[in-house]
Order: sequence, then C-alpha cells, then structure tokens
Amino acid sequence: MKPSAEEMKLDALGRSGVYNPEASRRLAELRRARGADAPPAKAEALHERLQAAGRIYDLSARRKKIEVLLAEEPADARALLIAGGVLYVSGGVARGRALLAEALRLDGGTLGGGEAFSALMKLGRHKEAVALGERVLDGRPALDDMRWFWNPWGWDERGSPAARRTELAKMARTVGARSPWLHFYRGDLGGAQGLASYARVAGFPAKRYGWMLMKAGRAAFNAGRFNDGVAWLTASLGHTAVDWRARGYLAEGLLCLGREQEAFAPLDRALRDAPEKERGDVLAWRGALDLWTGRYEEALGRLEEACGLGATFAYCWRGGALVKLGRYDEAIVRLDETVRLFPQDFEAYVWRAEAKRELGRHKEAFADLAKKPYADARGELPIWLWALVNRALVKEALGDRAGFAADFRAVPAFVIARVKKGREDKAEILRAALDLSRGYRRDDYRQAIWMGEK
Repeated sequence: MKPSAEEMKLDALGRSGVYNPEASRRLAELRRARGADAPPAKAEALHERLQAAGRIYDLSARRKKIEVLLAEEPADARALLIAGGVLYVSGGVARGRALLAEALRLDGGTLGGGEAFSALMKLGRHKEAVALGERVLDGRPALDDMRWFWNPWGWDERGSPAARRTELAKMARTVGARSPWLHFYRGDLGGAQGLASYARVAGFPAKRYGWMLMKAGRAAFNAGRFNDGVAWLTASLGHTAVDWRARGYLAEGLLCLGREQEAFAPLDRALRDAPEKERGDVLAWRGALDLWTGRYEEALGRLEEACGLGATFAYCWRGGALVKLGRYDEAIVRLDETVRLFPQDFEAYVWRAEAKRELGRHKEAFADLAKKPYADARGELPIWLWALVNRALVKEALGDRAGFAADFRAVPAFVIARVKKGREDKAEILRAALDLSRGYRRDDYRQAIWMGEK
C-alpha cells in the first residue's frame, strides 16, 4: 500500500530537521495502518540484538555487526536510535547521526523524552534538546529519562577531551553560558574546571536539578574531596526522581570518611526503592560494602542472591568473599565462571590469582596476573595495586628475588607506610596490606575505605 498524502506531508516535515513529537506520532500511526513497520515482537528482537552488538569490545567489529543487523531487518525508530547511538560512540559519527535523525523523523511516541533528548544532543541540536529536557522536568520525570540526561553523547574514557570541549563550546553559543545544563556537562571535562562547573550546578534548586549532582558527587570523590561529594549526593536526594545509585555512591563516600555506622542505611533504603528489575544490582553493591568492610559471611549471602538475579558485578565479588573466607577451591570454581562470562572483569583475575597463590599454585597465579588486562605490550604491569602486590608475592614464592624486589619497589609508598609499623620482612608487609585492605581489590578512590583517610 502506498503512503497517503498526509503521510508524505508528515514525512517531509520530519526530513526538514524539525522534531515535532505530535507529528511523529501521527506519522507512526499512518505507517502502522498500512503495515510499513515490523511487527512488535520482531522489532523487539532486533532491539535486543542491536544492544548486544553495542557491547562488542572491538569498535570496528561493533560497527560491522550493527550494519549487518540493519541490513537484515526493517528498523523502527527505536532500532535506529540504538544503532545510531552505538555507531556515534564507536567511531561512526556521521553514519550514527544520520540514523538518529531518521529515528526522530519516524518517532511516533515510542521514544521517551530522554531518548529523544539524547538523539538531539548527538545531532548538535542543543537548544531543542534543552527545551525538551525542561519540558520533561516540568512533569513527573521517569528515572529512565534522567539516565539519558546524564550522558546523552555516550562519552566514555576512550572519547577525545578536545571533541568534548568543542561540543560544549557549540552548546554554550545556543543555550547560554548560565544554563545549568551547560554547567552540568562541563563537569565531564574533569579536573578543577569540572568541579567548579559542578559547584555552580549545586547553586540551582535541588528539587528540579538535583539529579545532576550524582555525577558531581562521584567527581568529587575521584578528586579526594569526600566531604563535598557527600554534600552533593545528599542534595541530589532532594530531586523528584531519585536514582538509587546516588544512595550507593553516598554510602561509599560515608565509608571513605570513616562514618561506617551511617554508610549502610542509604543502600538499605535503595533496596526498598529500586525497581524490581534492578534489585540484583542493589544487592550486589550492598554485598560489596560488606566485603570491603570485612563482613564476609554477610557479603557472600547477599552476593549469592544477587548472582541469582543476574547482577553482573556480583559474580566477581562473590569469588572475593569466598577467598576471604578461606574457601579457595570454591572461589576458583566461581571465578572461573566469572572470567568465562565476563573476560574483561579485571578484578576477577586478581581474586583468582590470590586464591591460587594461597593454595601454592604459583605458576597458575602468575599466569592470571600476566593476562592482557594487566600487561602492556612489553609484558609490564601497569599500576593496578592489588595485582602488583599478589604478583610480588608469587615471584617471592617462585624464588624470583630480583622480580620480587622490583615489584615491591613499584608498590606505592603510601601503602608501605600505612602497613609497615615495625615490620622489616618485605613479603610480610605485602601480606599485611592484603589483610588490612580486607575485601577491596580495586584501584580507585575507595582505597580510602581501608587507608583510613578522612
């Protein structure tokens, strides 16, 4: 069936670059009426396959898979949005933008306000995006919308800082230098400039803009400013749509400040408030707090339950809890499963190596610590503290005195100073560090939990 005159008129409006949700909704109705779109079940299957392709680590392979999937099935607005977003952050900016523009043209009310906002931002239509964002805030914003607002460009650590600055300079020219949205996204630039931008966000009403302060809190933690981070995260809870993750970060900040008795309450509250589909993730985080503070039996119980609910990070931490309980064989079985399912979970290799080292399986432990996540092109270990400490102890057990000495020298001085306390034996110092750090094997601001920094 050929499109009607009304459908062609609305289609032309969409192609003109104007995003009109009402017109898009009517266009979608007309397309469905003449059978131009894929059946819902088939469309949803394509969405899932595109999302899975977006998790492929190699960017070139990711782009190729997206194009293969688009060639196989007709794509609705959401499929184009997913594909366009993936290509945009994977080195296919121009192609991604073309798909996003088409997604907005076809949108018939299937995209949420946050999804459309993200597409407009990627297209450089900042003024339209902010106007849409403000309309969303005027109502009762859904949590899913807020999550699109936090990172509409999909920036990650592989992104170019220069490209971010260029994008934000363009945004400033259209939305104005005083916009809270501009200050919020300038926070992504990091450093003193980023923190200063977040501080400006904190000056706007929390009930409307408090959601912006979750990222501000984490940035403050990364800069070692735990009091500021806790204050900003607490303020974020005043927003009408609170993300339970803000409570998780608040709990971490309180632990870093040594306020352990207060730290568990925020995540306990999150267990009551989080969507049922995310309960496993909340339990995993709550179990991690137990692990990091030496409550290993409690940690294991929560992490087992979280694994049963499909929480990704729980698998690694469950293995860590078993290691700290001295159940090394069980831990290795669980961690074998973890690295099979999640080969990029770097922490899991450290825990598995630690379990193997405790069992005297030193060559196997060394092999874990020499894997790609930890070794650069020359086979040298970058600064991942607990991988380094375990590797040093493995070398000592294998009789590699020179290797042990080199690794010991590479351990940051603040760690040695924290645990030495009259100890002279270097291996004993490293084992004391592993004991004092309890169940923490990452390498970020959470070191303060065990370092006792205030």
